[in-house]
Amino acid sequence: MSSSFSQLARLIRLPNTFTVVSNVLAASMIASQMYLNLLDVLLLISISMCLYHGGMILNDCLDVEEDKQSRPSRPIPSGAIPLHQAWVASIALFVLGLSMAWHFGLHTFAVSCALLVSIVTYNVLSREKLIGCVVMGLCRSLNWLMVLAAFDVMAEYAHFALFVGLYVVALTLFSRDETQANRKGLAYVAMAILVCSAIGLLLVLQITQAVSLLTYVVVAAGLALLSYKIIKLQQDYTPANIQAMVMTLVLGLIPIDAALTLMAGYPLAALLIVALIVPSKILAKRFYVT
Repeated sequence: MSSSFSQLARLIRLPNTFTVVSNVLAASMIASQMYLNLLDVLLLISISMCLYHGGMILNDCLDVEEDKQSRPSRPIPSGAIPLHQAWVASIALFVLGLSMAWHFGLHTFAVSCALLVSIVTYNVLSREKLIGCVVMGLCRSLNWLMVLAAFDVMAEYAHFALFVGLYVVALTLFSRDETQANRKGLAYVAMAILVCSAIGLLLVLQITQAVSLLTYVVVAAGLALLSYKIIKLQQDYTPANIQAMVMTLVLGLIPIDAALTLMAGYPLAALLIVALIVPSKILAKRFYVT
């Protein structure tokens, strides 16, 4: 059983689960202004996890021939998980996720369907092209919007969803060089996207609400830390170091969600979300993230 769980955890990229949970928690806390129904939050987390992990399994199902050549130890090409079982699991998770989304009404169901279409589209596209990065970012934005739709406040907080999506576009673009390590410029392009999107978010927040000094400090500190890491990476630009940086950026979705919650005025909720980084990092030491 331990071996089977380990293979399943590798297949679904288990450490990433907490980035999905942080998306839902942040969006729920902001959308509800902390007036949460625990059952609804758990149901939204379940919907998000079903669609996300269904997409992760689909990714391996479609890439099985490539994985046989370059990653033969992955669960499907190694034979640890039969291909037909993986297909069934992926489809079952998609159906289950959409079924639960119907509980929140047509609006949430429609956004969930759009999220599923984006997930499938990403997996069938040529992921080396820029459009693949954009679609991946769209998936994360729709994950946020699905929660906002459930609380009927999608228009009010769409800028948060857009920022999360742009962050994922940047990290996905950067991850395109994690095996070849021959395009140093991608790191700077990714950083430029992050800086521009952060400035855009601050401008929107300045218009829609009072922005505290702490918000500016958090944004400046985050950008400074990322800049430092990218500059340091350029000094030893190898696949191993790029993969480590990509893992940091993926798990960085959790502090990003926490920061957005803080910007919305809920510091204690932000602390709760950022605590998710602990189990995520522990699992990331054992299971592959990207």
